[in-house]
Amino acid sequence: SKPWGSGMCLFGSMTNTSFHNPQPSATNLRANMLCWLAVCCIQPTITAVANPTSVCSGQSATLTAGGAGIGGTYTWNPGAITGSNVVVSPTATTIYTVSGTNTTNCTGTQTVQVVVNPTPTITAISNPTSLCVGSTATVTLNGANTYTTNPGNIVGGVILVSPTITTNYTVAGTSTAGCNGTGTFQIVVNPVPTATASNNSPIC
Repeated sequence: SKPWGSGMCLFGSMTNTSFHNPQPSATNLRANMLCWLAVCCIQPTITAVANPTSVCSGQSATLTAGGAGIGGTYTWNPGAITGSNVVVSPTATTIYTVSGTNTTNCTGTQTVQVVVNPTPTITAISNPTSLCVGSTATVTLNGANTYTTNPGNIVGGVILVSPTITTNYTVAGTSTAGCNGTGTFQIVVNPVPTATASNNSPIC
């Protein structure tokens, strides 16, 4: 074989993976070139696109390849997934390599990255964690960028709550990457003590 442009020139019945007799050599290469039909293997320029390029944990992306022409084939790795359009659900940021082979058995490659953003872990710090009816607790939320707390549909990272009974709250948080997570916290409400008075002493 001899380099030819961006590909490789094969002679006779040779392929780009297997050479058949007579083997080309320095002594017979000219004869081979004169006597055999030259077939040029131009490596295809493969394209690879991810949509979207960034996902949240548990979500999927579609990978699309092109460039191998009509009748071309594509294989994606990791995973050995075949097809020009494939769906992947990586658990961590992954670089995918696609090999595209055209109908003349020439292969080109391309890579594309899918970024996986983690699910935010929402935490809540309440001060105090228990109170009496009519009192207020300050709750500081962490782990995301924006927060909505229910019951009450309260928006914000630092909120005030004044429950009348012991209440379990659920927080929905969204990270800067647009990934959603949830967390919970409880505020205990102590009952107001009931005062009683009695007088069993004799009245004079």
